[in-house]
Amino acid sequence: MISTAIAIQTATKDAVHDESVMDMARAIFHMRDTMTTDEFAEAMFLYSAHLSAMTATLVTHAILTES
Repeated sequence: MISTAIAIQTATKDAVHDESVMDMARAIFHMRDTMTTDEFAEAMFLYSAHLSAMTATLVTHAILTES
């Protein structure tokens, strides 16, 4: 059980630090002052959806492959 919990924690960390997720966060941060409110909201929604999907994928993989 401990190894599975550690694998889930690692998978979550890996999702947050994934290059594509970080690129999206970086782009939103640097372009935030040039975006309209609607564009910013859409960018944040897309970022959140991407991060959630990445986290779910990596956690599922960790759970299914952990012995």
